[in-house]
Amino acid sequence: MSALSWRGGGGISGAMQEGLVSSFRDKGYAAPVPVLEPRACRGVLAGLAFAPAPDTWEKGHGASSVAFFELATAPAILDRVRALIGDDVMLWGASLAVREPGEYHAWHTDHETAPHEGGTVSVWVGLANTQRRSSLIVVEGSHRFGRSVQACAHDAGRAREAISADDVAAWGAEPGSPRGAVSAIEIADGQAIFFDGRLWHGSHNTSGERRVAVVLQYARPDLAIRVPDPRASSPAEALIESSRPPCVMVSGVLPAGAGAVNRFVPGPASAARGGFIGPLTTWVRDCGVPLEVDAAVGWNGYDLCRAHTDGLDELESHVSVLAAGRCPHPPHAHLEDELLVVLDGAAELEALDPDGHATRHSVTRGSVAYYPAGIKHTIHNVSALSVRYVMFKWGRSERRARGDEVPTQVLPRPEPPPLDARTYVSRTLFEGPTVHLRRLEVHLTALAPGAGYAPHADPYDLAIVILDGVVETGGRRVGSGAVIFFAAGELHGMRNVGDETARYLVVELEGRGSAFDLSALTAMTRTGLRRVLMRTPRALVERVPRAIRQRVRHLLQ
Repeated sequence: MSALSWRGGGGISGAMQEGLVSSFRDKGYAAPVPVLEPRACRGVLAGLAFAPAPDTWEKGHGASSVAFFELATAPAILDRVRALIGDDVMLWGASLAVREPGEYHAWHTDHETAPHEGGTVSVWVGLANTQRRSSLIVVEGSHRFGRSVQACAHDAGRAREAISADDVAAWGAEPGSPRGAVSAIEIADGQAIFFDGRLWHGSHNTSGERRVAVVLQYARPDLAIRVPDPRASSPAEALIESSRPPCVMVSGVLPAGAGAVNRFVPGPASAARGGFIGPLTTWVRDCGVPLEVDAAVGWNGYDLCRAHTDGLDELESHVSVLAAGRCPHPPHAHLEDELLVVLDGAAELEALDPDGHATRHSVTRGSVAYYPAGIKHTIHNVSALSVRYVMFKWGRSERRARGDEVPTQVLPRPEPPPLDARTYVSRTLFEGPTVHLRRLEVHLTALAPGAGYAPHADPYDLAIVILDGVVETGGRRVGSGAVIFFAAGELHGMRNVGDETARYLVVELEGRGSAFDLSALTAMTRTGLRRVLMRTPRALVERVPRAIRQRVRHLLQ
C-alpha cells in the first residue's frame, strides 16, 4: 500500500447519501448542505484569512495551510466527497472567494476539470454574508452539455465579462427543447454547495455587503489537473501541460502511475495550535523556545490557536517577537477584546483613549495589558534586545455594551502577595464584563514548590501563562513562557514540580455563561443532581455550554 493512504469513512445516512448523489448526478450540484455550525464560521474564517501564502498558485492553500487542510478533510465535507467520486480522493484546489458589494464573477466552467467526464467535485462553503443575493448562480444540468461556457462564448465572439444570464440560457438550450434553467442557490453561512467541476456557474453579489466563501476542489487522483493559462486566446489553449499544481491525497490510496499524471505533495504539517473546525479543546504550548524575527519587518508572529469555543465565536492567540527599536504597526483597534502578556524584554505600550489622547507605559517581563474592543493600541520596543509577548483576542457576534465594561488596563509587572506560610495565593488584577464577555477576570497566582490542587472543572474558558517556575498540568511539564488553555467544563489541575515558587497569570473568559456551578454539581448526589435537572426549564439547559452538559452526563453515569 502507498504511504499516501487513508481509511474511508461513513458518517452519512443512506437516505442523505442517496439524495446527495441523485441531485449531484441530475442537476450537477447538491445544496444547501450544512457542514459548519453558523457560529463557527467566524473562527474558521479567521484561520483561513491569516493562512500562509498558497503553494505555487492562488488555489494552492490546501498544500500550504493547516487551516485550509483541516477544513478540506473535515468529515462533514470529505465523507460526502467520497460518496460522489469514490474513496480515492485528492485535493487540488483551496481558496477564498471574496466578493465585494456589486461585484460580478463572470459565468464560467472550471478550466482545470472541464476536460474530464466526471470524477471531480468542488465544494463552495459560505462563511460570511451568504444568502441568495450573494450565492452562486448555476445552470442546472449544464455538467452534461459537453461544452464549457468559455467555448460557447468563444464561438459567439463574446468576452467573458460580457456573458449574461440570457446568453447562458440560450447556449444551454437545444433547438425547440429548452433545458438548463438558470438558478440562484438559496444558501446560508455554514452551508455548502457540492457541484460538478463542469457545471456552468458564476455569481453577482447584490446583497450590499461583502460575501466570503471558501472553495475546496477535489478529483480522483488519476485525473490530470493543470493550471490555466490566463493568456490563452481560446479554450483549447487554456491549460498549461507543464504547469502542475500541488495535489494532496486526502482519502484512499494513491493509484500506481498517478504520480506521473499529477504532482503530489504531503499535507501541511500541523502547527502548534487549536482546531479550526470543532470547538477548541485543551492545549499546552511551550513558547519559551527562541523565536526567529523576520528581518525584513522586524517582527514575527506564531499562531497558537484560531478557533471557536462553546462560549466564544472566536478565540485567537499568538506569540510574537519584536526586534529592538521596532514597532509592528501604527496604533490600531479591533472588533475583539485583546489581552497582552510580556514574556521577556522591555518595551513601551501605547494606548489611545476614546478621545484620541495617547498614553505610553513602560513594561517588562510579566506585565499585562488589556484593550477593550475599539481601543487603538500598539507596542514599541525601545530596548536593545528583542521582546516576546503573547496575545489573546476574543469576540462574539453579539456585542453588549452596558456601560460598566472593564476599561483599558496596563499593569507593569504586577506582583502576587507573599506566600508566607501558605502554599497557594492568588491576587485579582481586574475583573468585570466586556462587550464580548459576561465576565473577564485576570489574576496572578503563586504556588509553592510541591504544592498544587486537584483536578476540577470551571464553567468558563481559561487561559494560563507561566511566568516563573516549572509546573505539571494535563500530563505535560512546562516552564516559563508556556501558554495553556482549558475549555469550559474540562477537568484540569496544577502542581509545582520545580524547586522555586511558580508564578502564573490566569485569564478567565466567561462567554455564554451558565446558571450551573460545576463545582457545586460535583458535590451533589446523583439523585439530587437529577432532581435539579428535572426542575430546570429545557430552554435554560440548552444554554449551558456543551462541555458542561457532557460533564453532567458523566456525573450521572
